[in-house]
Amino acid sequence: MKRLRFNLLILFLIAFLIPTSTFAEETKRVIVKGEIPTSKNSENVKSQSEISSLNHGTNNSYEIYEVPEEEIDAFVENLLNDPSVAYVEVEQPLYLLKVPNDPFFQSQRKDFDRLRVLEGWNTYNPLKRVRVAVIDSGIKLDHPDLSKSLIPGRNFISQGPPVDKDGHGTHVAGIIGAQTNNNTGVASISKGMVEIMPLKVIEQEKGSTIHLANAIVHAVDNGAEIINMSLGFYNHSPSVYEAVQYAYDNDVLLIAAAGNNGEERVMYPAAYKEVIAVAAIDSNTTEKASFSNYGTEIELTAPGQDVFSTFHQNNKLYEFSSGTSMAAPFATSLAALLKSHQPSLTDLQIRQIINDGAVPLDSYTGLLGNGHLDVKNSLDLVEAKHRIYGKNAIHTSVEIANKGWKNGINTATLNNKAGKFAVLSTNQSFPDSLTGTTLAYQLDAPLLLTHPTRLDEQLLISLQELGVTDIILLGGEIAISRTVENQLSNQGYTIHRMAGENRYETNHKINHSLERKSNDVIIASGENFPDALAVAPFASKRGIPIVLVRQNGIPSAALEYLNSIHYTRAIVLGGEQAISNSVLRQLKNPIRIAGNDRYDTAVKINEHFNRNASSLLFASGENFRDALAGANFAAKRDMNMVLVRSNRIPGSSENYLKRKVGNQNTLIPFHILGGPVAINHTVAWDIDRMVNYRGYYDGNRNIKKINLH
Repeated sequence: MKRLRFNLLILFLIAFLIPTSTFAEETKRVIVKGEIPTSKNSENVKSQSEISSLNHGTNNSYEIYEVPEEEIDAFVENLLNDPSVAYVEVEQPLYLLKVPNDPFFQSQRKDFDRLRVLEGWNTYNPLKRVRVAVIDSGIKLDHPDLSKSLIPGRNFISQGPPVDKDGHGTHVAGIIGAQTNNNTGVASISKGMVEIMPLKVIEQEKGSTIHLANAIVHAVDNGAEIINMSLGFYNHSPSVYEAVQYAYDNDVLLIAAAGNNGEERVMYPAAYKEVIAVAAIDSNTTEKASFSNYGTEIELTAPGQDVFSTFHQNNKLYEFSSGTSMAAPFATSLAALLKSHQPSLTDLQIRQIINDGAVPLDSYTGLLGNGHLDVKNSLDLVEAKHRIYGKNAIHTSVEIANKGWKNGINTATLNNKAGKFAVLSTNQSFPDSLTGTTLAYQLDAPLLLTHPTRLDEQLLISLQELGVTDIILLGGEIAISRTVENQLSNQGYTIHRMAGENRYETNHKINHSLERKSNDVIIASGENFPDALAVAPFASKRGIPIVLVRQNGIPSAALEYLNSIHYTRAIVLGGEQAISNSVLRQLKNPIRIAGNDRYDTAVKINEHFNRNASSLLFASGENFRDALAGANFAAKRDMNMVLVRSNRIPGSSENYLKRKVGNQNTLIPFHILGGPVAINHTVAWDIDRMVNYRGYYDGNRNIKKINLH
């Protein structure tokens, strides 16, 4: 293919760290190299997706499309799975690697570098302002770095506004939410995407637990989503604890400082199990700050030694200060960033993300929690937690194989040939492959996806790392070309192809290779895929062949197979729209498993075959490639497969999850197949909320502080 030259407009975005919402374009350009399929370039497709061609090469070997941002992932995924496309590249902005333009940022740099804030900001996409209550000594209400973020608060010490006379609350507030990239003062992890509610409970270092209890309740009643408490006391207070429980029961995230006496003793309210207790480290060494308290109640650590932030005493608007009071607001700012980035996250999900993303410390084992905050790790977890996925369906299948067969593949035998097998299916239309899961399971082989006409580099690497010797190709040369077969053969693999003239004949050949362990057969539609995929894990484990039929008839290959075996019962999947009653009448002792739609049918399949499954695998009910590769993984791990939509959990699947969680006395492990194109972030975290409800707490939200690592 002739190499083409083209000029791209390079946008130098000088303000590297300005909030994403201020420079995000509504569209992005996508470069596509290869023989562009007509269907991708038709007026109809452009009209539906609002895609307009910006540029064409002289021989149409590349095009540049302008694509709405919300459609980028789906557009790229579609093209990457097309064998005629060589590569797809989304344009990226170029950045001059500058720090925020806040003039005192260099005084914060050591702390921000330790927490990997700048790296995290590369993927931070703020969608809302988060309401944070700062229960402290008040705030300088006209501070230039804070005033635009302040909302009405309250003074619990005396009449009047919550003005800060100590400087402490102002310093804390700046760490949480100083306006960032405003050419003024300092920056904050949250970039100032907060609404700060100043609640004054201390003046001249004097206050009481009564003030604190009242302030917590006020914060909850006035919409606070996070509460920061850089203060403490040493004896249990029933009134404060009741207020803490009130906040916790209303899904408000509570964060507090551990104390500054250098003791193995954590102050209240940080010591309460409902509160994240934060100790202090020195960013230069990651050692515990000498003054910081420590203990088993500690959950996280953050910088607390010589932290630079907003201030106001002695005519100073900015100042260094030390203490666990400075460490806690770093955690609060990160929590606010996560909530702004993914508003559907609950308080406990944010808590777990921050803990899972923390970097363990070498000293004070068990007494400094899970380690110090890491902004990049936390933001990465918002996208990746629970997921098995790659940048496209082929890479997702590779990740599934790497996870399911990480210790390598066992030797198996097929037609008297011993080897370590992998099963390959096309990543395009895959009816030939619908029943390949049963064969793959029998051989303890991963089922991987491939382009029909070329091999993916990651796929080749995975085959080598897994120690594969033999590869089974599912379907004829339209599904997987002779070119791919020859390339694999030249790599030294022994190739076995299972193919017929059509999907039903291929299904027939697969079934004849299986070791039947049951007198049942499963009858599924060969014209619609979800039912066969939903049942595949159970059919594989129980050695039940899946026979594909048409809605209104049994193909000759399927009929030949049924007549060649002794079976006593036919389990028919789906309603009459999938398989008609006329087909049922041709089967022995048929029973039908059917729901109102594919999602409901999948639930009924799960409840029929394995009501007590201890783990779950979630897959898209709209794009089946991930489910095809994942069904064998589900069988290997004894998982039930639950189908969901890309943008919501269907009612039948949701009700199934509620029943599972309600009947389970232990945590339910689960994985989600595919990236945010297949199942978006909100759905993924809704699944986490429903399934992992006991991740930190039981059904009554009775939480125990646990070490997550």
